[in-house]
Amino acid sequence: MLFLIYINTAQFDFFYSINQFLMQIPSIESLLPELAKIGGPITMVLGGLLMGLRFLIERKKVYLGVSPQMRGKLIGSYQNWSFGLILFGLFMTVLPNFMPTPPRPLPNESVVAYWKTVDAHNFRAAWNSLTSAYKIKNHKNDYLDYEKGFKSWDMCRISAEVTDITPSDKGNATVSTKLLIISGKTCESRSEATVYHHMVFAESENKWLINDTTTPP
Repeated sequence: MLFLIYINTAQFDFFYSINQFLMQIPSIESLLPELAKIGGPITMVLGGLLMGLRFLIERKKVYLGVSPQMRGKLIGSYQNWSFGLILFGLFMTVLPNFMPTPPRPLPNESVVAYWKTVDAHNFRAAWNSLTSAYKIKNHKNDYLDYEKGFKSWDMCRISAEVTDITPSDKGNATVSTKLLIISGKTCESRSEATVYHHMVFAESENKWLINDTTTPP
């Protein structure tokens, strides 16, 4: 019995080490809570099925065509793995309850990051910083139209300076910025614009999205 407990503990540590490694990958970490909700019960069911198979073999309800000695080894192996899977399934099920909540970003940081992305001409990433409502209202939900708009600026550089933030406890915020735009074939043109970014917080993504932009009258 002590031997089985030792094996199960070793299996649990092995699975825990794998989980800790996966958590170091941001894309995996963001999916872990959902994966755990699904994977935990499935793993426990697999462990239960394996335990049931072990019981049938032990009771000779399943004929394997192997020697009694080999059958004994299979029974022991199935028992160890069934316990290990059930323990790991329980661990995955309770894991989301103990995962730290990522810090909530600031809306002004998201606005500055958005314009840095635009400045780098990474328009696809910038597109993902907009809400569906913004995309539909301003670009008919067409990314190519969005990209074409920026390319028509003949832009060399663009930077954003945050001048004011109006937060809201309802997950909304307005970030006022002064944009400096350098454009032209030889980057000779220089202009400034004040833009109000109306932000909404996407809880599922833990990020602020631009829901609308306006300019002062």
